[in-house]
Amino acid sequence: MLLTGVLGCERAPLPEKEAAGPSPAAPVSAAAAELGTVSLAVETEALPGTLRSVRMRLSKQGSEILESTALARGTRVLLQLSSVPPGAWLLLVDGSDEEGSVMLCGSARVEVVAGATTRV
Repeated sequence: MLLTGVLGCERAPLPEKEAAGPSPAAPVSAAAAELGTVSLAVETEALPGTLRSVRMRLSKQGSEILESTALARGTRVLLQLSSVPPGAWLLLVDGSDEEGSVMLCGSARVEVVAGATTRV
C-alpha cells in the first residue's frame, strides 16, 4: 500500500506502510532472474491543479538510489524500474506542478523479488 498526501507535501518521506507484494512474472533470462522490477501507477484525476511530473525513488541501505521520472499525461502516470536487486526497499514518490511545487507525495516499503514485478 502506498501512502500518499495531497497539498502541503514536503520532499521528506511520510511514515512507513506495509510492503507491497510481488506479482507473477513471465520467464526471463538467468541474469535477469536475479533482479526484480517495481511498477507504480498514480491516479491523478482527484488532484487539484495540474500535475506536471511524478518521480519514483527506491532507497536501500548499502545500495545506490534508483530513480524514475515520468511526465503526467492523462489521468494515470505509470513508472517502472527494472534491474532492481531483491530485498526490502523504501519507495518514495513525489509529483510536482509546472513551478516545481510538490502536489503529491508518499512512501511505502516494498519487497522486490527476483524475477518478479512488484506492483504498487
